[in-house]
Amino acid sequence: MKKSLLYPWLLVFALLLSPPARALGAEPQLVIDTGGHKAKIKDVMFTPDGRQLISVSNDKTIRIWDTGSGELLRTLRGQTGAGPEGKLFAGALSPDGRWLAVGGWLPGRPKSRDAIRLIDLKAPPGTPVRLLKGHTNAVLSLAFSPDGQRILSGSGDDTARLWDVSTPLDTGPSTALEAGVSTPLDTGVSTPLDTGVSTALEAGLQTGKTLKILRGHEAPIYAVAFSPDGARLVTGSDDHTLRLWDGDGNLVKVLTGHTDDVMAAAFTPDGKYLLSGGYDKSIRLWDAGTGAFIKVLAKQEKRVAGISVSPDGKKVIVGNGAAYGPFNVDVFAIPSGERLRRFTEHENIVLATAISPPDDQGRQLAATGGGSDQEIYLWDLATGEVRHKLVGKGNRIWSVGFARDGGSLAWGNENTRYVFFDKGPLQHRFQLRQGSAAGFDPTWGGRVTDESRYSRAIQQVGTTRIGTANGQIHPQLEILQNGRVTHTITLGPTDGEHHRSLTLTPDGRTVVSGGSWGFIASYDVATGKKRQDFIGHTGDVWAVAPSPDGR
Repeated sequence: MKKSLLYPWLLVFALLLSPPARALGAEPQLVIDTGGHKAKIKDVMFTPDGRQLISVSNDKTIRIWDTGSGELLRTLRGQTGAGPEGKLFAGALSPDGRWLAVGGWLPGRPKSRDAIRLIDLKAPPGTPVRLLKGHTNAVLSLAFSPDGQRILSGSGDDTARLWDVSTPLDTGPSTALEAGVSTPLDTGVSTPLDTGVSTALEAGLQTGKTLKILRGHEAPIYAVAFSPDGARLVTGSDDHTLRLWDGDGNLVKVLTGHTDDVMAAAFTPDGKYLLSGGYDKSIRLWDAGTGAFIKVLAKQEKRVAGISVSPDGKKVIVGNGAAYGPFNVDVFAIPSGERLRRFTEHENIVLATAISPPDDQGRQLAATGGGSDQEIYLWDLATGEVRHKLVGKGNRIWSVGFARDGGSLAWGNENTRYVFFDKGPLQHRFQLRQGSAAGFDPTWGGRVTDESRYSRAIQQVGTTRIGTANGQIHPQLEILQNGRVTHTITLGPTDGEHHRSLTLTPDGRTVVSGGSWGFIASYDVATGKKRQDFIGHTGDVWAVAPSPDGR
């Protein structure tokens, strides 16, 4: 994706702004760190001793938290670039807690961009990152085998791969640099935030080999898992099916029954059951050995976005992928399906779930990661009591507007109306200085006292009207003339996934769409063709607005 010049005076706000981290030979750039995540949290994992929680996010960072105090211990940033380059979509921790595998949209050409980054969390500074190359689209799901010797990955290329990562890596810092991999930076300052930056460049180190390519799915694979003995693998896909494989990657059975995208799968620790969850709002129970369907364990009120099974195999915690609230997280008993608890603190989607090993008193923590709230709750699995809320400073922005006289711009932090083109009130404003050489020099202007002074997103100009296919967040944008659809623009997992905000320019010739993960693009109304991309945001773009003069 090429970096474009800013389309003149388009005002866009999203959840965060995260410039690229430093790469070899590049000028240092400012990275805004709020002390927490700034985009969707895709995975959370407890370390084997339960003392730390690792979170992986679309904001291009990995964060390590102390579960006892809730403090942020460490932040890891890999090489990043403009737009989606550097976004992380999946993570997995090896059973011994040493190796962290992450995947997503890495910088560079496709072979490196679609690689898996393998990080040694216990290695000293100077240890290179390992790259596993082979997928031809973004890595969406990851799992380690019980012995830590293999990795299973699912991708947007509709395949899964079984990797051998048992080969020791004996490479010193000088070799790492020659291989095009920079060593982590260590500030040497003893602070609660020990920031490491590890950069995997285009000539990155290739370690680990593909043992088997698992083919057969007809859509991206968002769920992968190993059975406790490593004798079974499972993959779940947007094609509404799961596939059960033997330990060598040979197909055992295609599991059908879900009626929408399969987003999660997990084996019970005793190897008896396989659980799966999907956008059809169901959690299904299968025989882990044969793939035989047993029953629908539970039906949720909302889409299932993630599942985690407790270490004793008696409970499953279920994430919530709903487009709109409530965003409850349920705990069900295995195998009865009885609902044991409902956690109600989240105010946005919950994509990431995990359950800690029991402490010395048998207590377990649940970790559930929010979406647009960018927060993680640590709570007692038995009582529902919140132990810690892991979140940075700042807040998401739901609404934006330009003053009709062009002299100020405004935004709001509340989603109170749940209307696609008007999600909430305008609350704060920047004054735009007149006569600035830069032409755009905002200063703090205080509270908004009269919203009618501001223009917001434009849905219709003359006979031209825009909207999504269902009037809500949706992959498909429709451009209509005189009530007839003339063009449709459909987003996928690599260019924004959903249209979350829209506006026409005042002249009705251009439509601007804000999507997931920071994607923003403009399109020609007459042809439906893309005009350009706007690079900068890494979180979902909830509001866009043009200036009154259309510049």
